[in-house]
Amino acid sequence: HIAELGIRPGARIVVHSRLISFGKVEGGLQTVYDSINRAIGGQGTLVVPTYTMNLSETDVFDRANTASFGVGAFAEFVRCQTGAIRSGCPIHSHAGIGRRAEILSTSAESKSLGVGSDFDILHKNEFDLLLLGCSFHEGATFIHHVEAMIGTLYREWINLERLIRENGRERKIAVQYYAKAEDRELENNLHAVEHDLVNSGLTKPIPIGGSSRCSYLVTLDNLERSVRGLLASDPYSLVLQPEKNDA
Repeated sequence: HIAELGIRPGARIVVHSRLISFGKVEGGLQTVYDSINRAIGGQGTLVVPTYTMNLSETDVFDRANTASFGVGAFAEFVRCQTGAIRSGCPIHSHAGIGRRAEILSTSAESKSLGVGSDFDILHKNEFDLLLLGCSFHEGATFIHHVEAMIGTLYREWINLERLIRENGRERKIAVQYYAKAEDRELENNLHAVEHDLVNSGLTKPIPIGGSSRCSYLVTLDNLERSVRGLLASDPYSLVLQPEKNDA
């Protein structure tokens, strides 16, 4: 399956995964990890999301010890590998292994999305997004970064206070987060991006045997171009608007 996705030696990839799509994998998480590393080789870089959106303003984020939340078992497996480098944002952090993993230490801890965030750094360093057994709607958080870079009618910047522990000391920071506007009852519709990329030939669904699920590989650059194009044609193309009842 990894080979069919077309991952090249030396590739830089961000992996969002839903491994339940594959059923039982012999060797478990180690098999998945080894398979990806064989594909990218010694010059490649593997990055995973280690988000902690479950933390409140009174919880403490410690990049070395705080577990990721809601991003799957594979991401947590990679985070715990010896030599993994984790970025410092207490909302949208990432962990990486490989040649270019050190770039995660250059992002701004106070930026969860937008300029200076992990997503900005990964894009500038020409990473690809691998959706392993999951859809764009489930795994392409990068889309919200592009929304933040453009500015949308249904999201707004807010500051979230967070506590960070580093070198045994705790400190408070304000993290910039691009949240849904409080007056907008809109749901994400990220399937639109998937359809656009597939129809444009910029990615293709790779079926998982015995499942209705697929995996996808796309460059972050092409993903950004798709999102920008969709929003330019329709500012609400990435959300589902509630039906309006005629009075």
